[in-house]
Amino acid sequence: MNKKALFNRLKQLGWMSFSLILVLSVTSAVQRKKGSSCEDISIKIKTAENKDSTFITQRDIMDLLSSSFEEEILGNRLDRIDIGRMERVLERNPFIKEADVFIDNKNIIHIEIIQRKPMMRIMDGDGRNYYLDAEGNFMPLSIHYTARVPVATGFIPAHIPDFLERKQYGLKDVFELMTLLSNDSFYKAMIEQVHVSQNGDIILIPKIGGQQILFGNYKKAEEKLERLKIFYDQALPHEGWDKYRLIDIRFSNQIVCRR
Repeated sequence: MNKKALFNRLKQLGWMSFSLILVLSVTSAVQRKKGSSCEDISIKIKTAENKDSTFITQRDIMDLLSSSFEEEILGNRLDRIDIGRMERVLERNPFIKEADVFIDNKNIIHIEIIQRKPMMRIMDGDGRNYYLDAEGNFMPLSIHYTARVPVATGFIPAHIPDFLERKQYGLKDVFELMTLLSNDSFYKAMIEQVHVSQNGDIILIPKIGGQQILFGNYKKAEEKLERLKIFYDQALPHEGWDKYRLIDIRFSNQIVCRR
C-alpha cells in the first residue's frame, strides 16, 4: 500500500472513529436527558383581548394536567412524561385553541397556550348561556372573565357540534348573521344584540337609538344589511335616530318605519 492510499485509509478510519464517538456522545446525552427530572413548569397564556381577558388561568391548567395524569409532572423523570399527550389533553379544553409543550436544556417544561376568542354570546330561552368563537366552537362561561361581545337571545336551538354543516338550523342562521355583523366595521360598532322571536323572525337591537330592526329570516341577509346601511347613512341623519320605534327590512326593495 503506497503512502497516499495509507493516508486516505487512515483518514477514513479517523472520520469513522469521530462519527462513532459523536453518535455515542449524543446517545449518552439523550439518555442522561431522559433520565433527568423536570425541574420546573413554565406556563404562558396568550390572551384574547388584553392582559385581563383570561378565561383559563395557570392554576386551571395545572389542575387539568394533575387530574389527567397518574403521576406528578414536576419532579418526574422526563422519559416518563408524554409531551404529546399533554398537548392533546390541553387542546380538549373548550377555552384552549392551541397548546404547545416542549422541554428546554434546563429541564424546564414550557406550556404555551393560545386561548379561543369568543365572537358572540348565546343566552337562549331555555336558559343556556355560552359563547361561540369565530369557527362556531362552543365555549362555556368563565369564572375569571366576561367577554364584551354581541349577544343572541330568544328561541335559539341548542348547540350541537355539527350545527354549521346542517342545511337548516336556527343557530346556524344566528351565527352566520353575527359573522356578517362582526366583519363589518359599521355594524360591529352599531349592533349589540340579536333576538329570535317565537315565529323565527330575527330582530336587531342597536347600541344607540330606541328602535328595533325587524330583520325577518336569514334569507338575503347581505342585501338587507346593505339596504339598512344606506337608510342609516342617508335618511336617519335628517330624521333623527329616535324618530322611529321599528324599522322593518324584511321585504325586498323597501324599508317600512313605524313611530
